[in-house]
Amino acid sequence: MVRHILSGDLLHGGELRPASAKKSHTTAEYWIMGVIAAVLVFLSVLAHELAHALVALRQGIQVQSIRLFIFGGVAQVSSEPRSGRHEFLIALAGPACNMIIGSAWGCPGWSYTWRECTGRRPPWLLT
Repeated sequence: MVRHILSGDLLHGGELRPASAKKSHTTAEYWIMGVIAAVLVFLSVLAHELAHALVALRQGIQVQSIRLFIFGGVAQVSSEPRSGRHEFLIALAGPACNMIIGSAWGCPGWSYTWRECTGRRPPWLLT
């Protein structure tokens, strides 16, 4: 089971494959899904860099620009953080934003997949 989760086989060829995953899509649908995925990756990179910039601004550091690349970005600041604590908070802001986005989108999706695969309520849900 762990091998299937780590390799992504749970939805794509593993023994716990949900019935809805067996349906094939048209070429146009795959293109649409690909474009949507690319836009979502871009938006998540933007949110990550904005989180760094917002925390820097709260620490009194002026952000000159944010450059976005395909799978990352760089926030250029006018000065160095005043302390190691401020630098740590600025560095932590981006990954924290990613964890929030991942939890907001991933947990409901994983719960739905679990229920569809096993027919039971996910054990991590309290109600």
